[in-house]
Amino acid sequence: MLALETKVAEGRTRMRVGTPDGEAELDLPFTEAYNVQNVLCAIAIGTAAGAQVADMADRAGDIRLSRLRGELVRLSGDVVIVNDCYNANPISMRAALDHLMTLEAPGRRIAVLGDMRELGPDSAAYHREIGAHARAIGVDAVVGVGPDARDYAPDVHVPNVDAAIEPVAEMLLSGDRLLVKGSRGVALERLTVDLAQRRGEGDG
Repeated sequence: MLALETKVAEGRTRMRVGTPDGEAELDLPFTEAYNVQNVLCAIAIGTAAGAQVADMADRAGDIRLSRLRGELVRLSGDVVIVNDCYNANPISMRAALDHLMTLEAPGRRIAVLGDMRELGPDSAAYHREIGAHARAIGVDAVVGVGPDARDYAPDVHVPNVDAAIEPVAEMLLSGDRLLVKGSRGVALERLTVDLAQRRGEGDG
């Protein structure tokens, strides 16, 4: 199973795949590289189960992601929020940060990272690794939300989502791209809702 050609434009991914049963063109309603990998895995499973790659390609455009998973929320002033706060673990957090860095950004790339919960005795180390990864790939600022988020070594640390609203709202400038991601119990979607109410929706 191979992605022979991949093009990302206007919030979609157009991909040509090669399988033992031939090639097909897919038009996918997302741009995240990790979701492209998920599609390739699904095609491999479907092919093994006897499905035709052409039939799977025809249905690709109807894929709909669950709410709070990589939603793009466009606000006035060309601010874009990646609302990905359904849940978080070290693998998904790293993937989301990598995706943030692929977004065209006239301004800065900022990550609001909540606690990653239920990670066991190595939790602090996992948080430190994610904070270090964010800096290594060039995220401009990290806001940590929750007690465990202190281990990200963030630029700004707050105890909960309510305390995050004002500093993040004051931080945002035109052209910024903002990742909002944390474990479900941190309820970071409330931050996205508040920012949308304050700034208003943008175009696109």
